This record gives sequence, C-alpha cells and structure tokens, in this order.
Amino acid sequence: MRFTEAVFASAVALTPVRLREVREEQWRADLRDGPAMGISAKSLLFGAVRSSAMARSHDLLHRGGKVLSRIKKGENLRLVLGIAGAAAILVGSVVVGIQASAEPEQAEVPLVKAPLENRPIGGYEGWWNSTPVSGSAEGLPQEL
Repeated sequence: MRFTEAVFASAVALTPVRLREVREEQWRADLRDGPAMGISAKSLLFGAVRSSAMARSHDLLHRGGKVLSRIKKGENLRLVLGIAGAAAILVGSVVVGIQASAEPEQAEVPLVKAPLENRPIGGYEGWWNSTPVSGSAEGLPQEL
C-alpha cells in the first residue's frame, strides 16, 4: 500500500461515520483533480487528515456534552453508578497493589560515601552550616 493510500485510508477511518461516505468521495475527487490545478497531493492529504481529526473531536465533544446534560438532569443513573463502581474498583485495586508490594521491614541500605580527602569542601558538611564533621572547630576561622 502506498503512503498516499495509507494516509487517505486513515483520514477516512478517522472521520465520523455519518460524514465518512461524503468525505471519501470528495477527497478522492480532490486527489484526482487537485494536482492538475496546482494543489499538491501532500497538502490535500494534510487537509483531509486535519478535517477528519477536527470532525472527530467535535463529534466526541458533542456526545460527551449530551451525556453530561443527561447526568445533570438525573437521567442515565446506570451510567453514573457504573462510572462510580469502576472508579471504586480501580482505587481499591491500586491500594491493594501498593500494600502487597510494600515490604514489611525495609532494610537500611548503607550509603556509600567518598573518602573525606576527595570531597570538594574540606571538613564541612556543606555551605548551609558551619558545623565541622569532626565536631572540633580548632584551626577554623572565627564565626561572625
């Protein structure tokens, strides 16, 4: 299957069912006659894919809005209960999975530290404090 045919087939498949037959006929005519009019086949395919994606997203938004309006009106109680049940099962299985994978006693993993002479800052723990690691401030400048 050629690239053009594959892109065309995916654009047609992405189009909502109610528009599929009409759009397929229009796009085939465009691909047949467009290059003679100076319109490249790539730009026609890009337009077909973009058009079908937009039509699909508008269709999904419209159907989603219908379902939400029915739920707000109190209709589709089975749908609401099904969504709530699925969410409860999902949350429960996540909790059980976390509990099952946790070890009862987590062994402390010893940290490997570099020797003191290889550290960039002499005997200090870091720049945020002035407490020497050895505990002795002998030979250090006086704190202000």
